[in-house]
Amino acid sequence: MKPRASKLESDLEGQLKVLNIGYEREFRFDSRRRWRCDFRLANCLLVECEGTTFYGNHLGRHQSAKGFDADCEKYAEALCQGWRVLRVTAKHIKSGQAIPRIQRATALTRDMTP
Repeated sequence: MKPRASKLESDLEGQLKVLNIGYEREFRFDSRRRWRCDFRLANCLLVECEGTTFYGNHLGRHQSAKGFDADCEKYAEALCQGWRVLRVTAKHIKSGQAIPRIQRATALTRDMTP
């Protein structure tokens, strides 16, 4: 069962659809560890939406030491498998900065394979 998309992921997905940029949601790039990325584009580009840093008075999972370490392990393994990971934040998505970066990264990775 795939996890439910966050608002941030849904916003980026809407932008990708409007521009007719092909993608795959919740792509599992590592079957052994069952790691997924938010989006897979082109041949070897993974896009991760980095969400909220704080939840109330405490850090979000991705900003805790354990969560940050787990994310670094995931991104490092993706790289070792031949993937390029582009991390985008809420600011990047809401301001429209994410799409031009995704388009440039897609152009760079078009002929690459993991």
